Amino acid sequence: MILTTHYMDEAEALGDRIGIMSKGQLKVCGSALFLKNKYGLGTLLEISMKDKSQTQMSKLENFLDSYQRKAFEERKEETDLRSS
Repeated sequence: MILTTHYMDEAEALGDRIGIMSKGQLKVCGSALFLKNKYGLGTLLEISMKDKSQTQMSKLENFLDSYQRKAFEERKEETDLRSS
């Protein structure tokens, strides 16, 4: 059976082997542990700014901090709902 998802945690919960596709091609297949060891955990965000003034840097930091808090809170709510 093949299931598709955009979320690694769903794939990990639903299957013992996970395949990653790109542009219609299977690029890698393996266990969640194998994929995490090969590609790491989490997401890397790289931002380039023309205006690197302290004001703009502070605005960016505040935006990213609020986004990260919101994402963490949403993730915690999802986990709480699943474990109920």
